[in-house]
Amino acid sequence: MAIYHFAMQISSRSAGKSSVAMAAYRSGERLTDDRTGEIKQYRPRAVEPETAILAPKHAPEWVYNRQRLWNEVELIEKQSNAQLCREFNIALPVELSKEQQQILVAKFVQEQFVDRGMVADIGIHRDDPGNPHFHVMLTMRPFNEDGTWGNKSRKVYVLDEQGEKIKLKSGNYKTYKERTTNWDEKETLTKWREEWANYANKSLEQAGFSTRIDHRSLEEQGITDRMPTIHEGVIVNSMELKGKITERGEINRSVKEHNAIVVSLNDYRKEKESIEQQNGLLRPEERKIIRQAKAIIQNTLNLDSVQEGLDSLSMRESGLHQQIDQMLKQEVLFNNAEGLLDLIKSLQSDLEGPRVINKEGKLRHTRIENEIAKARDTLQKLGFSTNEEQFKSRKAKVLTYHNDEMTKIKQAREQIAEKQKILRRSEKILLKQEVQILAQQFSDSPGSAKLQYSEVKAIREMNEHMGKMSLKDLRSTFNKLSEKMNTLIKAKEQFIKNAERLRVGEQWLAKYEKQLQEIRKLFLSSKVKQQLKEDIAVSSKMLKQHGIVDRKDYDNQVLIHNQDSSQIQKIDEQIHDLQPGVNVLQGAVRALRAAEQRNTADQQRNHWANKQRNVIRTQENDRDLER
Repeated sequence: MAIYHFAMQISSRSAGKSSVAMAAYRSGERLTDDRTGEIKQYRPRAVEPETAILAPKHAPEWVYNRQRLWNEVELIEKQSNAQLCREFNIALPVELSKEQQQILVAKFVQEQFVDRGMVADIGIHRDDPGNPHFHVMLTMRPFNEDGTWGNKSRKVYVLDEQGEKIKLKSGNYKTYKERTTNWDEKETLTKWREEWANYANKSLEQAGFSTRIDHRSLEEQGITDRMPTIHEGVIVNSMELKGKITERGEINRSVKEHNAIVVSLNDYRKEKESIEQQNGLLRPEERKIIRQAKAIIQNTLNLDSVQEGLDSLSMRESGLHQQIDQMLKQEVLFNNAEGLLDLIKSLQSDLEGPRVINKEGKLRHTRIENEIAKARDTLQKLGFSTNEEQFKSRKAKVLTYHNDEMTKIKQAREQIAEKQKILRRSEKILLKQEVQILAQQFSDSPGSAKLQYSEVKAIREMNEHMGKMSLKDLRSTFNKLSEKMNTLIKAKEQFIKNAERLRVGEQWLAKYEKQLQEIRKLFLSSKVKQQLKEDIAVSSKMLKQHGIVDRKDYDNQVLIHNQDSSQIQKIDEQIHDLQPGVNVLQGAVRALRAAEQRNTADQQRNHWANKQRNVIRTQENDRDLER
């Protein structure tokens, strides 16, 4: 079962750490520490780590060389107490396949760390099949656009009320240190912890698993009956793998056993509550159908498991159809072969009859022999013997087998049809049940009783992610998030539009400046001068359209635009954070809107039908009076 484990440490030289040694252990590679001359290599693992290095686009090419990357880190960090790297140790969901885990790791690291400017050195460890996890070592410094190392922080002068630097008695100015990134902020770490749970849960959902992980502590989740495990560490893990009992291992085994019992009891309580709630909404005959459906599914009964059961039965039915087709094809082959045997028998009878000794008789005899040889060759290609007795014996056995199989298939198809009938009826009952529950939640929506399966799923997803809310709150929340999302999108579009305006404007500015230089030249003909004046007028007009006065004005605008560009990453992050919530709410809003439209359409049809009935009733009364 997937667990949440997300540990972070910052490795510093003052603690005796070496980033080269750490990289060697996590990658399983032999690396040389240029600073000390030591070779860092650890004993081979039973399962080789899966490694990768991801880096921002503007990072230099050498970052993809693990040895040089971490030696460069050791070189740039000169202080004795320097922070060398940030490292995360994260547990992977055991339910996912190896490839799914790799995709999950790459996506999370790229979007949460690399896109923020860090170089990431990843090592996935699978020594313990029950504990797949990955390490990711991250650089502490950003890279400048030219590929050189950036600064972790910058000096900022403290100013007085007049905006002047404050001079200290020592003669130095009062300053403070400002971080160039937000990577060290507590809020950033909290966000990373939450995002890992979101990424992992989305991967589990896409892979079809109902298991979910939660980044919050048991206390924050309101779970008081379960106990947290303790960190075992590399040494304890190694001892436990060798079969040696450790104190920490024993504690964790006791905790896991306790938690397993608690989880089982909680699951039992939830299922019992669900059954009691279901039974309270069901009639006796519906409860019978639900019991039969549960016996077929042999698992928790809900709309999703019923759909999976129907799909499984359809596949089984398709397999039976293929089996019937194969048997029919085989019978056709036997019929064709039997026809060839009858032909051979008939031709041989012709050969044994009176033989005419002339040219025509010889030709006929040769033709019959060729036809017999051709028929026998075809029989062999079809896989049959020319011996009639053997053929009949084989055909009888095959047909007997086919008859037995057809009887079994008929019974299997009848059973499948019966199961499909029960599951479809249970699907309608469960859908009605869920709609009744949702109708109570959306009592302010007159169409909620008309929800369909796909719409129920959309609202259920919203309840899981956003919590239950009324129609009024749903629309209000959706409108607020949508408005915020649209504002961010428009800001980003405006930034892109401004960048394009400056790009085209710069082209016209370069053309305008060149034309001004040309017209200042000596000995130009009047015709050339006139043409340059016309060109300058066009360029000036285009510069005005693009909001540019001259080179100085353009440079100022570019400077402001570049300053604004730092906000675009934050806007992208906000859009990324808002998008899942907007999508979930949008699905619920659309579902309720569609149900309301169906409800309105049904009311209109009923109104029209009642009107028609009244017209017919009036006509019948008139005819009775006439009589």
